[in-house]
Amino acid sequence: MANRRMISKTISTSERVNDCTIKTTLLFTWLIPHCDDWGRMAGSPRKIKAIVVPMREDLGGNEVDICLQELKARGLIHWWRTGTGEMILEVVDWWDHQTISEKKRAKSKYPAHSGDKDKPQESPGKPKKAPPKRTKENLTKEKLTKENEVPQNCIDLAKDLAKAILFNNPNLKTKIDKWPREIDRMMRIDNHEEKQIRWIINHIQEDDFWSGVVLSATGLRKHFDKIVAQVRAKHKKAKAEKPTGRATKEFKSTRKPVSEEQRAEYLKKIKKISGQVSV
Repeated sequence: MANRRMISKTISTSERVNDCTIKTTLLFTWLIPHCDDWGRMAGSPRKIKAIVVPMREDLGGNEVDICLQELKARGLIHWWRTGTGEMILEVVDWWDHQTISEKKRAKSKYPAHSGDKDKPQESPGKPKKAPPKRTKENLTKEKLTKENEVPQNCIDLAKDLAKAILFNNPNLKTKIDKWPREIDRMMRIDNHEEKQIRWIINHIQEDDFWSGVVLSATGLRKHFDKIVAQVRAKHKKAKAEKPTGRATKEFKSTRKPVSEEQRAEYLKKIKKISGQVSV
């Protein structure tokens, strides 16, 4: 238990306190430091005399009793006798003026006036911890609230991505069961639009470099910002070269045509895609 307590300056203008006699006001302010961390102490007038005002000759045991009755009548304290006959005192509105951290609070040996068990309370005025900053790094670690709920458009985009990748890489072995969730994170956490993702999926398969790098939804998400920046740079360059006319087709694939055998293998894998996406 602490050796000192807080007394707010509002006590000077409190009508309940100022309506009390001088002796009662003195007893009230002096007993506050002697209360435990929950605003309670032994309520026997004899004990309060011995603990709070042992050297005040003008406050004898009978006068302390009268002061306690006045404090109770003014609503400044709870003062009652337990079933075992013990007198208990509890300061009303204790937490309006005390800021004792939960870690430092000692369990009270006196029962609460309301009869409830001691419940940790947030002391008024105690600064609350600020919520953790929502950065891009920790946002990417968030999981779906419901693991089995993935929007249909994310499933469709995952299928389109798989078809495009397998078209240029027929011999690639891959499973796309987790791709819809990765696409969902791109839209929900990275704030990419569905139209933009679909356009990039079509574009990378016509690009000699990115078609060999982006071979999964994870790879698409990892390199998405770089691809968008590259596309914008090429588009800006094309406009600068032909400012008066409309730019011709920006991206032209130089990849060799796919053979009939590769195409047949591609079609077989496409049939398996729907079975893999069981979200």
